[in-house]
Amino acid sequence: MGKEAWKDIIIKALAGNKFSFTSRNVVNTKTSKIAHHILSIALKGENGITYSYGQFMASANQLGLSSKIYQNILNMMFKTPNKELKGSTCSLSLSYEYLSLEETYDELSALFKYRAFALTFKLIVELPDKLVSKNSIQVKLYKALFEKYNIEIGIYEFIGESGDYTYLKDLRPAYIKAESNFFVSQSNEALFALRLITDTVGISLIATSVKDMSTVKTLQEKDIFIIQGEATKMIKLL
Repeated sequence: MGKEAWKDIIIKALAGNKFSFTSRNVVNTKTSKIAHHILSIALKGENGITYSYGQFMASANQLGLSSKIYQNILNMMFKTPNKELKGSTCSLSLSYEYLSLEETYDELSALFKYRAFALTFKLIVELPDKLVSKNSIQVKLYKALFEKYNIEIGIYEFIGESGDYTYLKDLRPAYIKAESNFFVSQSNEALFALRLITDTVGISLIATSVKDMSTVKTLQEKDIFIIQGEATKMIKLL
């Protein structure tokens, strides 16, 4: 669809509170247990069709509507938490565009102050690597804010672009997520260099977009056991 068509759908969804969460599993292939649940944003259009985050968010960013979507979905998460997820661990990714807005920090700070107590599950907020690798004052403010309310941090879209992983030591996320192709293509020496940092401070490595058991096996040979993607449906959970 074109930009104007998406604009009409998104504005109507915002007005009618038509955004919701879908939940997917992140699985530890070594233990055959769920590591955590991923919360992804979905949009239900007037035509009854449900659109995934990947379908509408790029257009929302172009239209300058992504911040309104996050405001909508975060308020819903805290005001009416999903009862089915009670007692579990869930992650939610926040986009670079949203986190880079000056007003986002204040909005999150106010939301957490009045609503963080209402969460019935443990929350991990995932930040994009291209934001946290800058190790900026802004990132440090977010880190302090999340810690204040016992919200953990994860890093997604990790590409290992920085030769200096000091920022990982400073931020100490619960995990870093990278595309399975990133881990598969890394030499043992390169992964060892990364693990010198992550293992020291207890950061897990998670492979994303894992589509088949062949890739699962290759990742396991590199000691990468936690995965997300279609292959999680092929693993019998304990």
